[in-house]
Amino acid sequence: MTPHLATIQYSEMLRLLARRGIRKTPAQTPLEFAASVPDVTLAGPVRELTAVYHAARFGGQPADPRRASSLLSRIQSLVRPRRVIS
Repeated sequence: MTPHLATIQYSEMLRLLARRGIRKTPAQTPLEFAASVPDVTLAGPVRELTAVYHAARFGGQPADPRRASSLLSRIQSLVRPRRVIS
């Protein structure tokens, strides 16, 4: 995964979380933000996607784009409003 693609996916994650009211402040590093996610269900995938982003963007380490896409899809499914069936 290229650093550019990692940045795009990380930005999409931030956008999805912001819709849920979870916003990264400018003062937070990506890792600090991931550690601050209060929703236990979201925290795991957010931390993992952030680690993938961090490694690709800043660590020069290879990252699996399919894993990142899978994590992003998981986060997206978790932030979607749940329908109430009556």
